[in-house]
Amino acid sequence: MFFTDIRNKISNLQSLVDTIVKECRYNDTAITDVVLHVQKLQQDHDHLTEILPSLVAAEVEKRLLTIEQERQAKLGSKNPYFEVISEVDVEDGNKARFELDWNPAFISELKSKGYTGATEQEYVYKWLRVIADQVEKGSVA
Repeated sequence: MFFTDIRNKISNLQSLVDTIVKECRYNDTAITDVVLHVQKLQQDHDHLTEILPSLVAAEVEKRLLTIEQERQAKLGSKNPYFEVISEVDVEDGNKARFELDWNPAFISELKSKGYTGATEQEYVYKWLRVIADQVEKGSVA
């Protein structure tokens, strides 16, 4: 959405230049007006091009902050929370990397279902083994 707005503004500037040129009368005053409009549009375009990287960086930072705030809310929730966070490194032969994230309520739920472990990781790994076995057997809905 953000990038679409910027692209639309640049496209609108280009369309405006085309319209001005098409509608201009061929006298000195009209040509001077067109030149001034084109210069203004070029300045606007240059300004947008100049500030675009910082706008993108700010938007990315804002989104990352929102994601982290949502994650913190889930971690503190009384409702069980479990998530697989993954990424694929295309520069390293499409190697996948993933992290597991959960909250204490998720561990409590595993305990209530009979899972055991000395650490939270053991509870989660045992649960994942059960899921993997179900997938292998084709019994996951």
